[in-house]
Amino acid sequence: MDDVRGHLQCILASDAFRRAPHASTLLSYLANSALAESIPKEYVIATEALGRSTDFDPRTDPVVRVEVRRLRQKLLEYYAEAGRDSDLVFELPKGGYQLTWRRRQRSEEPLSIAVLPLENLTGDLSKEYFVDGLTEELTSELACAADLRVVARTSAFVFKNRPADAREIGRRLNVSNLVEGSVRWSNGRVRATVQLVEADSGFHRWAETHEVDERDILSCQKELAVRIREALLLGIRPSETKLVEAGPPDAAAYAMLLRARYHWHTRTPEGIAKALRLLEELTTRSPDYAAPWAARAECYCVLGLDAPVRVVELGALALECAERALVLAPQLAEAHAAQGWAIGQYRFDHAGSERHLKRAIELKPSYVMARYVWGMAACALRRFDEALRYVESAVELDPLSMVAHRGVAYVWFARGDLERAREHVLQALDLAPRAPFATYLHGLIEAEAGNTDFGVTLLQRAIAQAGDTWPFIEGFIAYYQARAGQTEAAEAIERRLGEIDPPNHMALALAALGRHDIPGAVHQLDLAAGARDPFLVHIADHPPFTQLLAEPRATSLYRRLNLPVG
Repeated sequence: MDDVRGHLQCILASDAFRRAPHASTLLSYLANSALAESIPKEYVIATEALGRSTDFDPRTDPVVRVEVRRLRQKLLEYYAEAGRDSDLVFELPKGGYQLTWRRRQRSEEPLSIAVLPLENLTGDLSKEYFVDGLTEELTSELACAADLRVVARTSAFVFKNRPADAREIGRRLNVSNLVEGSVRWSNGRVRATVQLVEADSGFHRWAETHEVDERDILSCQKELAVRIREALLLGIRPSETKLVEAGPPDAAAYAMLLRARYHWHTRTPEGIAKALRLLEELTTRSPDYAAPWAARAECYCVLGLDAPVRVVELGALALECAERALVLAPQLAEAHAAQGWAIGQYRFDHAGSERHLKRAIELKPSYVMARYVWGMAACALRRFDEALRYVESAVELDPLSMVAHRGVAYVWFARGDLERAREHVLQALDLAPRAPFATYLHGLIEAEAGNTDFGVTLLQRAIAQAGDTWPFIEGFIAYYQARAGQTEAAEAIERRLGEIDPPNHMALALAALGRHDIPGAVHQLDLAAGARDPFLVHIADHPPFTQLLAEPRATSLYRRLNLPVG
């Protein structure tokens, strides 16, 4: 037992316990009792360890329960900081006063977890957004832990309303732990029950029920996140406390944010429009609430990719909202991610974008969106190895996400490895067969590989899937047809592109490149830069455009866009 006594002395010598004499005395007493194989009663602890008189009555004096609870928290703090690398761990299981110890199981991989969609037991579909939002917020809280890999919402929600064995879910998501549970409303009260399950065995490690007034649901959600992390023996480090404590001004604002996110996750134009209306209302109603400002910026960034006519307006709105979020909450990961995305896409400030996106990841290590956005930005800067690391980490955190797999495919495409690009884009399409951006990338890969007719068919299919004309893709069709000698077809598309008002300069640049008209392509790209077209960031990594890297006529354009030259 020398190792136990030695570990006790290490704890007592730590800063956390030197500043807590009551916790130190209590820990020493409980440890010595355990070493003597004695299980002390509440009365004995009070009188022998805490200095209470012999007339102590546990029915009226809760001092033992209070101090034991404080000791549990102190131990968590110790193992999160000074005792982070300790092989031995002291634990005080709830429901008793017997100190136990165990040896840590060391692994090269961090602990991993997925929060499965909580079940709505109310029977009221109007509460669905709230239950889904609670799941997402719980995921977000856990994602702040540096020593915990948390699977993203997208992948976890694949299993919504789809009963599956814990082992199968764990295998598909590549996690060792699952959180499952349910939410029920009754007479203005919310009852949330969650349990922690070992994925490989199905064993229920921990379960807890919280019942609160519906106005206090936010505090309930945060408490559940803390308790899950306690069950995993992670604790909460001081650097994470601000994130855990941050929240909306009231329950109504929180509910509105959850409703907006519910619509956002539909990923349809209608859903994004509904989300944006709610977010705009929320930022007017609660202007000092940072989260909806960041969410608004994210909406404007997404819309800017598919709305060239409004791109200047959307860019200004995205930048304004992102900056407002960051001023209100400098430690909010979502605010940094929004700022990084917005200034990279609309200002071509790649250095600033990198700084903010990496800060977002530092604040929330399991933040998939920030990893993906920076991975694609690094690809645009031709930093391919770094780009691959980030998009592959996004896949690891979101293994059933079409978007994440498409990101990996794009980086391989940009590097010129068409076989690997094809492999990953097909994985993306397996997850979402009618995703226009994945179909579009598959078409580019096939056309670039020389399979022009098949590639063009896929590009046309992407346009049909998007339900729009999508001039940018038509520009690619003209480019590849011209390159394959299908001159008449290419010229017909270029004439049609020239009749569009306002013109899509990126599409016209591609058509010019297909005819080997370098000056014409550079001219159109100059016009696209004037219109702040967000797709311009990829002219340094996109194969059809990379021929311009060696063109002196394009050098000034690349420098204006802060893109690598040559």
